[in-house]
Amino acid sequence: MSFDRKRKLKICKNTFCESHGVGSIVRSRSGRTRGRVFAVVATDADPKGNLYAFVSDGCTRPLTHPKRKSAAHLETLVPGNGRMPFSADEEICKALAVFDRD
Repeated sequence: MSFDRKRKLKICKNTFCESHGVGSIVRSRSGRTRGRVFAVVATDADPKGNLYAFVSDGCTRPLTHPKRKSAAHLETLVPGNGRMPFSADEEICKALAVFDRD
């Protein structure tokens, strides 16, 4: 999947959904963080029904200050099991290092 800033989102069959939930490893598909890998810390829905995920990478985005990202802008790499497998930022950094190929 190309992450060229001038192009619109490509259709992806592995988009994030609520069933993947907390503990998932996701890749950002749009915005300033395009192409970066995150771990989902929590999910939320607004009154209109839009799904949002709170994501953290452990380094620039610690568990104490996760980023709120629209679920439509995330691609699931590894589905979660509904509970948070990470308890510290260092664990998230180590887990996401496998997926970062920058």
